[in-house]
Amino acid sequence: VGFFSKVHKGARAENFTIEGTIHAAPADAITNHVGVAGLVAGGTMSGVINKAKITTDDAGIYSLQVGGLAGALTSGGKIAGCENYGNITLNGTADGISVAGGIVGYVGSTSNNSNELEPGGLITGCRNHAVVTSSNNKVEGLGGVVGMLRGGEIISCQNVKTAKVAATLTNSNCNVAGVCGYVQNRSGRKIRIANCVNEGEILITTGTAAGGIVGGLHLWHNAGTDILSCRNTSDIS
Repeated sequence: VGFFSKVHKGARAENFTIEGTIHAAPADAITNHVGVAGLVAGGTMSGVINKAKITTDDAGIYSLQVGGLAGALTSGGKIAGCENYGNITLNGTADGISVAGGIVGYVGSTSNNSNELEPGGLITGCRNHAVVTSSNNKVEGLGGVVGMLRGGEIISCQNVKTAKVAATLTNSNCNVAGVCGYVQNRSGRKIRIANCVNEGEILITTGTAAGGIVGGLHLWHNAGTDILSCRNTSDIS
């Protein structure tokens, strides 16, 4: 669900600004990627500014991957020099696990197979200026830049001082952070977060794990996971 359904390998979406509203409702369950581009699968987005508000009403949808620029980034895709000003709100309940990020909801392989080493993607030089929030108790990751990272890199990105990541939940194991809500390394894929900054406020409720840079870190394989030269200047409350 988005202004573009998919940006495939070899395709480029560059240098434009989007305004308006993006809304995912139960009828959209056939596609669970929500953003300016629903899915960036090997393609490139650069110089794109999102000012569109993104909301979901996800009752009945198995899961959602929601981002200001792209719902999901897979297959070695790249998002560079992009900015998000559109608030992201996940409402209601879902039958499955959802994630949301100011730039991208999910970054990683399209497969959960532990032997699958397909690259996720690269996010570089991007900034989130907006609020990312959820009242959905099955949200697993909320981040100012990325909701969940299972393979790929986040380099030189920023969740700025005007931004906020808020989990207003009553019963959840959600992971919340200014840069990446939840990092998982299932198979030794390359995962790297470097030179990133969080200045935005982090608000959490009972049952959540939170951090300025990363909220939750779950490593099945220690090899290949690096978090380097990042800085948090915000309080977590």
